[in-house]
Amino acid sequence: MSEERIIMNLALDIHSLMILIAVFFSSTKRHVEKSASRRIFDWMLLVVFFMVFADALSNFDGTTKSFYPFFNKAGNFLIFFLGPIVPGLWLLYVANELLLDSSRIRIYKAMIVAHFVINSLLLIGTQFWGWFYHIDAGNFYQRGPLFPLFQAQNLVMILFPVLLLIRKRRELPHRRVSSLISFALLPLAGIIVQALFYGFSVTVNFLVFALLIAYLFIQSETMDTDFLTGIGNRRKFEVSLNSLVMANKPFSAILLDLDNFKQINDRHGHGAGDLALKKTADILRASVREGDTIARYGGDEFCIITGIDNHAALRECVQRIRDNFQKHNENPETEIHLELSIGYLVYEPGKVSASEFLKKLDQRMYRDKFQRKKSVL
Repeated sequence: MSEERIIMNLALDIHSLMILIAVFFSSTKRHVEKSASRRIFDWMLLVVFFMVFADALSNFDGTTKSFYPFFNKAGNFLIFFLGPIVPGLWLLYVANELLLDSSRIRIYKAMIVAHFVINSLLLIGTQFWGWFYHIDAGNFYQRGPLFPLFQAQNLVMILFPVLLLIRKRRELPHRRVSSLISFALLPLAGIIVQALFYGFSVTVNFLVFALLIAYLFIQSETMDTDFLTGIGNRRKFEVSLNSLVMANKPFSAILLDLDNFKQINDRHGHGAGDLALKKTADILRASVREGDTIARYGGDEFCIITGIDNHAALRECVQRIRDNFQKHNENPETEIHLELSIGYLVYEPGKVSASEFLKKLDQRMYRDKFQRKKSVL
């Protein structure tokens, strides 16, 4: 590769790295509750960052001077080593967006690990027998006989989630399905271009552009975040509720109201009220399972959507919430006690609409509030 070509490719990779750094720090600096999908997205950013760095190293081919051979070999090894990770993370991202069962996600994780292990073993063999690629005596990169296999397995791992999205497109809002499918198109285009035109290394750069587009979509979804507490807001709750109802999946919801919030504001000021809301959100986070949706429904009301599908487990969850608030109140260092009224209900698919379910949930919460007031009197 000529010096001009190396400089041009390095400039492209440097721009890609700058985009990734900006997106990564913007994504991680905000103190908000992150879903499993958001955490997977952050991991994709990190892996692609190292892939771009490896791509930059692999540009140093075509001459044996100085450090070029070492950089070329190291860069290509890292590209082929990290290559299967992003498609695997992408599959997990889609699976979490589709709210697939944990058993199904475990199967996908096993598939991803198997894919990674097989690829790693083939990559080790490549260093001796040139299966995926080899670097010749002149420091030129040459594709090996199994290079099409490497490309094909990554294509399958990218296309499989797309097929899942098409199959289950009615279980997510149309805009989200379109965004997720479009995310896969750019890496697919990069793989095809790189396969057809030898010498063009653009897949990683196409992937960076896809992540940027995905991040812009995610940013638009930050409208679903309550600024004060960092958990979801009412819009987040309603979108999650409607998605589950549309998917015809069993789930449970919990509606909570701070009984003494007005007194906290009157006696201690609005600053103390804000702290009470933040503390409530923190306790709820610690009380539910990872992946459950927690939202501030409005004012001093909070909502939780959980994958629990039976009454016994739901009662245990509610009791855990009550116990954690009791521990907070019994702490000698606690200045402001928090009292809750709670309504909870298991959704049975096809029985009621989302609005009817929410109305029943609200009625149960107010019934609990009335009984608590009655017991005090």
